[in-house]
Amino acid sequence: MKVNGRASADASQPVRVLLSLDPPDGTTRYVDQIVTHIPGNVQIIYFSWAAALFGHYDVFHVHWPEFLVRADTPVKTRGKRALANALIARLRRRRTAVVRTLHNPSPHEGVAPGEANFIEALDRLTSVYVRLNTSTEPPDDRPCETILHGDYIERFAPLIERRSHARQGVLLSAGLIRPYKGILELIGALAGVRHDLTLRIVGKPVDAAFQGAVEAAAQHNSHVFMHFGFIPDRQLVEEILEAECVVLPYRTIHNSGMLFVALSLGRPVLVPRADTTEALQREVGAQWIQFFDGDIDSGAIDRAVDSFRASKRSDLPHFEGRDWPTVGRRHAEVYALALGAGSHQDAKASAL
Repeated sequence: MKVNGRASADASQPVRVLLSLDPPDGTTRYVDQIVTHIPGNVQIIYFSWAAALFGHYDVFHVHWPEFLVRADTPVKTRGKRALANALIARLRRRRTAVVRTLHNPSPHEGVAPGEANFIEALDRLTSVYVRLNTSTEPPDDRPCETILHGDYIERFAPLIERRSHARQGVLLSAGLIRPYKGILELIGALAGVRHDLTLRIVGKPVDAAFQGAVEAAAQHNSHVFMHFGFIPDRQLVEEILEAECVVLPYRTIHNSGMLFVALSLGRPVLVPRADTTEALQREVGAQWIQFFDGDIDSGAIDRAVDSFRASKRSDLPHFEGRDWPTVGRRHAEVYALALGAGSHQDAKASAL
């Protein structure tokens, strides 16, 4: 007998979970922390098309599904969509349990029609959704479990050689530099801040054209300093520890790993107001999180800095339910739920 493709006689064996992501690359990724702390009754397999189409796994766990069918040339895109068609057919045929983590309400850069078709077909096969906060609305009425985004306190502790004092007046914006993250608006806002504030921008621009736009915007602004390129974890830790506060000038925000990285290193953060950031402020306190509304401006920056300087903070914020052993255990529970929920797969799941 099989349940969602898993033989009942093998119930004592580890649950084999295929992730839709590459193996670790030495940088800190949300999923890698889950894998490190997953219970022993779960075996994780990292993604390859060979494993997806021919390998043995009990659960397919999808993060950011659009990237499975996205490529940088039309030929590669057609090839990936053909492979995705075959994957949908295999998942449906084998009645494989599918878990999908909902990182954002929709992809930041939008989706092409072929990508949307794939996501819709995958959703029709999904057994359980995972959301990282209670504000995320699932696409349909299938089971949805909330597993809070974990903190990075334990992860970065070995990289902290000394808990240095922040350099007063230094603001930091770090991470992959993309248009939706509002970096151009932040540079514009710096022109109006008081003279004792400077901004460091560190990270890799999404492409050369946008790097040029950032450089042009900051060309005549003496408050802005930039370091472009890949930022190793140790350097990221040093940059954050030297900053008085971290600024995330995003146009919209739902979940942000960088927000948790900064807080986990004991630095307060200025972020856009949203349901998710307001909930996190209630969890850790206003001494750690301040908001701006709409586009970021100099007034919001000055007010946040004044508030952070006037606040008393412990070395680290107090998180609730965000330790990675808890996150790992909850994922194991979701995999068991997906296997036991019965198939939600729709026979009408379409090809791309």
